[in-house]
Amino acid sequence: MNKTIKTTLLLVGIILLACGIYILNPAKEQGNQASYIIIASGFLSLILSLLKEKKK
Repeated sequence: MNKTIKTTLLLVGIILLACGIYILNPAKEQGNQASYIIIASGFLSLILSLLKEKKK
């Protein structure tokens, strides 16, 4: 993967995680589904940014 794409995915992942944690409201038991989706998207983006390519 290109270095620019990896850096972009890393930054997007960090921003999504921060936003998801910020809007998470543990006092309300319901209504946190959007926050969980944002956090999961952030983790996925971080994992994709940290993947290494196979050397041929």
